[in-house]
Amino acid sequence: MDGYDLREVYNVSKNLRNDEFWQNNFLSILKLRNTDKNGIKYIDRFMVQHKAKQKPVGFTKIKNLKEFFIYKNPSNGKKEIGAKTKNGDIHEFQIRGLMMTNEFQELKKYVLNEL
Repeated sequence: MDGYDLREVYNVSKNLRNDEFWQNNFLSILKLRNTDKNGIKYIDRFMVQHKAKQKPVGFTKIKNLKEFFIYKNPSNGKKEIGAKTKNGDIHEFQIRGLMMTNEFQELKKYVLNEL
């Protein structure tokens, strides 16, 4: 649709149809071509919101997660991620063991960009 990734448009539309407010105000995909009162296309507005809400799958793999932290590995000085949980801290090596390699890489990239 208009140069957008159809999978992303589908996911945005699906989320809008499940939203309490938008399920009654978003009745057609054509709405995405319209502009809001600020002159911004709804598709652009919703895509930004959708991407901001998306967290990597790795978030769900860490039980009782409170927050992430960044630390330097004492042996090589590289930045690594750790997680504070209700049961204590876990470090990057342990986090890697909880998920697939691609899930971990996506999670680490997300955490390093957020913190």
